[in-house]
Amino acid sequence: MTTRTMNLSIRFRYFGYTVVGIAILFSVARTDWVDTLRVNLYAHSVVDVGFSTPDINLQHTDLTPQMPNTEQGVRWSIFDAVLRQDYSRAVVDLQKYMDIADDEQKTRILYWITQQSQQLAGQGDEKHALSVLAVSKSWLDFQQYNLNLGTIYSLLGDLSRAIEFYEQSITLQATPEALLNLAKVYTVLAKQSTADDYHLAQKYYETASMHIVEAIHLDASFQPEGDLLLGDVYWKMNRRTDSVEAYLRVTEDRDNSISAAFAWYYLGNIYAYWWADAVDYRLARSYFERAYAVAPDAQFRLIVLSAIADVDSRLDQEKE
Repeated sequence: MTTRTMNLSIRFRYFGYTVVGIAILFSVARTDWVDTLRVNLYAHSVVDVGFSTPDINLQHTDLTPQMPNTEQGVRWSIFDAVLRQDYSRAVVDLQKYMDIADDEQKTRILYWITQQSQQLAGQGDEKHALSVLAVSKSWLDFQQYNLNLGTIYSLLGDLSRAIEFYEQSITLQATPEALLNLAKVYTVLAKQSTADDYHLAQKYYETASMHIVEAIHLDASFQPEGDLLLGDVYWKMNRRTDSVEAYLRVTEDRDNSISAAFAWYYLGNIYAYWWADAVDYRLARSYFERAYAVAPDAQFRLIVLSAIADVDSRLDQEKE
């Protein structure tokens, strides 16, 4: 072996050690990191409201409408009123807007108001989150309004109130969105209860799984999201085969690459780390490779590469 070849071999070897080191470093925190990334990705994939909205750097005085009797003028007056926390004026402006806007514009403004209320709830501002949501109350049916209230309280961390309003929404009309949101709340409760009361946690997981299955039954388009949740819930319920099958169903939807990326990644973890009775590093590596192929961003690719490096290290150990 020439000196040049030897040097290259050493460099690649140390590079491999470095990557494996990264994998080991994140081996404990990897799941939480991926879950956080997953939440952020879905949060940024929401449907755009479809019209121009205020820039967060604008002063409220910049929102004063120049065309007060036009659709755009009244719309920006609503923006101004909400951002100034002048909710009584926002209610009046919204009434005026509903008289001149078309159906699509009405849907968009109600969506914008909902998004503003949820953003405030995510910041822990219960008072203003509820006040903003109340601006649209007269224009939403009870089912949708209760669904929005459930989401507000879920974001605030008040899970008992979230369950109360989600269940009221479902009582009025069972929708996939309400059922999945309710399932997510029960999943959080289960995770919080596992250490202190394992049997209670299992009951919460069972309740969550039933709501997810019902949501998918109502609308098959919710299956990728529902099965991704089921994969986690079934795993926590020790239903190993059911969990794997749920994740595999997610990968069959070619129109949802983000969900598929997470499903492939979780399948890799199952066969590399989680399922002690079914460890298969080669299968795990193939799943990680598929996750990498549809990874939604560079951060996710880095996570998957660290997993691949760790699996390669374990395969090398098996050969020795």
